[in-house]
Amino acid sequence: MPSPPLAPDDGPIDFEHLKRMTLGDAGLEQEVLAMFAAQSAKLIGTLATLPAEAPALAHTLNQLAEGASFLFAARPLDVDAAAAALLTADSGTLLAAAHKALAALANWDGESLEAAIREVAESQDVKLGKLAQPLRAALTGRTTSPGIFDVLALLGREESLARIADQMEPKA
Repeated sequence: MPSPPLAPDDGPIDFEHLKRMTLGDAGLEQEVLAMFAAQSAKLIGTLATLPAEAPALAHTLNQLAEGASFLFAARPLDVDAAAAALLTADSGTLLAAAHKALAALANWDGESLEAAIREVAESQDVKLGKLAQPLRAALTGRTTSPGIFDVLALLGREESLARIADQMEPKA
């Protein structure tokens, strides 16, 4: 059987392909379409919360998907090798201090987040980057991401604090 075209000529969903893949089971077709609709709505809602400059930062849809994938990652995060190298005993101390400061915040907004992280860096006598890099690794599992304050805001209080707590102890 030949592969279907990548983009059907008559719309975004190739109903003939769907019918073949579900062996003509109309109920299963409806279930697949309902799952697609729910996942699409969730993705569109999440994409709507990205910073306004996100499209300019992502040159292709794949880059945008990769760049935003940390939003959908389940805990515990699968930390890539480069990010894991940043999660040391020293960074664990910094992460614990950041966790404590962030947990104490009354408001979870960009200004409050930035002030708290800058204050932690100053109190630990390190430059912001020395704190931001392991924080980024703990929050996203990678060494690159949108700005760290945007990441914290997008993930929200509960998820951010949980991801930081997951990485405060160095892994063996």
